[in-house]
Amino acid sequence: MADSSEHLITGLDIGSSAIKVVVAEAMEDGALRHLASAYVESAGVQRGVIVNVGEAAQAIARACYEVEEQLGRRLPNVAVNLGGPQVYGLNTRGGCSIIPPNREINQQDVAQAIEAARRTLTLDRRYEVLYEFPRAYLVNRQIGMADPRGMAGEELDVEIHYAVGPGASIQNLLKSLRLAHLTPAQVIAGPLAAGEALAHTFGEALREASSRAAHRRSLAVLNIGADTTTIAIYVGGAVWMSRTVPVGGATITQAAAKQLQLPIAAAEELKVRAGHCDLQRVDEFALVPLPSTAEHTGYMPRRELARSIQQGVYTLADALCPPLDDARQATVEPEVALLTGGCADLPGLETLLTQALDIPVRRALHGGIAGLPSGARQPAFATAVGLVLWQQRNRGEELQRATPRWPRLSFASPLANRAHRAHLPHVPQALHGLHLPRWLHHAKRAVSGVLPS
Repeated sequence: MADSSEHLITGLDIGSSAIKVVVAEAMEDGALRHLASAYVESAGVQRGVIVNVGEAAQAIARACYEVEEQLGRRLPNVAVNLGGPQVYGLNTRGGCSIIPPNREINQQDVAQAIEAARRTLTLDRRYEVLYEFPRAYLVNRQIGMADPRGMAGEELDVEIHYAVGPGASIQNLLKSLRLAHLTPAQVIAGPLAAGEALAHTFGEALREASSRAAHRRSLAVLNIGADTTTIAIYVGGAVWMSRTVPVGGATITQAAAKQLQLPIAAAEELKVRAGHCDLQRVDEFALVPLPSTAEHTGYMPRRELARSIQQGVYTLADALCPPLDDARQATVEPEVALLTGGCADLPGLETLLTQALDIPVRRALHGGIAGLPSGARQPAFATAVGLVLWQQRNRGEELQRATPRWPRLSFASPLANRAHRAHLPHVPQALHGLHLPRWLHHAKRAVSGVLPS
C-alpha cells in the first residue's frame, strides 16, 4: 500500500501529566501498522481539562512535532479525547407499539423507537452530545437484539447511551488544536477510548470470570491516569455506563507525601522506583534510599512507603465505589474490572483494588496495532491506541450531514443513521438549541446488550 496521508490514523491523548500520540497506517486488509509515537510532558491541563489554552497548545504541538519528525510529513488530522470529571454517559429508553400487532418490524419502527428514546433526554444547556449509541433493542421485552428488523412483534424498545461533555471544554480543546495547527477528525469521550483499546480482551476476561448468558455478562474498564480515573461498564459488549472521577495516580502520590512528610516530587520518585501496594510482598527489612528531591539524605523502610501508598489507593477506591454501586443497584454487576492507564504498572495495585472494590481486578494490555514499540505498549498509551482503533472503525463512513432540525448530532449505529435520514417529524425539545459538534463521525458497528430492569 502506498504510504499516503489518507491511510494515516492518529490518536492524540491529552492528559494531565503527559500527552501521548500514536500514528498508525491502515493496511488494505484492514489491519493497522504502527508508524510513529511520542510521549511528552503535558502543560495547561488539570484533571483532564484544558485550563490554559496557550500552554496546552504548545505541549500538543511538541508531541505532534516529534511524530511528524519520525514520519517526515505533517499529520493530516487527529482523533482526540475529551477528558475531565464532567464528561459522562447517560442512558435513555423509549419504544413504540407495532401496528398491526405481530407484523414484521421495519426501519420506520426502529426510527420511531429511537425518536421516543430521544424525547426522554434532558441535558443542561451547558452540555453537548458527543455520541449517540443505540446499545440494545427489545422485541416484546426479549433482550439481546442487535437488529430487530424482520422480526415479528407487538412492542419494540431501545436503550440509547449518550456520551456528553461541557461545551466550554470542547471549545477550549478545539482552540488548542487550532493553535497547534491540527485538524480534529473526531472528539471522543475518554472513558470510551480506553474501553476501545481493551475491547479485544473482553471475551477472554468474561469467559474466565463468568458463567452467565452472553447478553448478561458485564465488565468494567478502569483507566487510572494522573489526575483522573475513567470507568466504563459494558453489558453484553455494549457500553452501559461511562464516568470520570477526579482521582488518579497523583492522589496516591499526595497521600504518600503527606504521610511520609516528603515533597511531592520525592514521593512520586519513590512511588515509581520502589512503590508497592501489597505489604505481604515487601521485605520488612528492606530499605529505600531517599531521592535527591527529598531535601535530605538517608534511607527509609520500604514497608512504610507501601503503607502510605495503600492509603492513596484506598482513597482512589472510595471514589470508584459510587459508580459501581450505582450499577449494582441497577442489577448490573461487573464480574471483572480490567485495569489500564499510567498508574496500572504500580506493583500490587490490582490485588489491593480487588479487595477494596470487591470485584476481581486484572491488568489488561491494549492491542490491535501491529509493531507497537515497547514504549507504546505501556498502559499509559491505552487511550491513544483506543483513539486510533475508534477512528479505524469509522473509516469509510461519510460524515453525518446536518439537517435543519437536528444540526450536528452523530450516530453510533447504522440503524440510528437510517432513522436520522428518514427525516423524523419531531425533534425532542431536550435537544433543541444544542450545538452538537459537526466534526464527529458515527461509530461503525451496532451493538447488542441488555436493558437492566
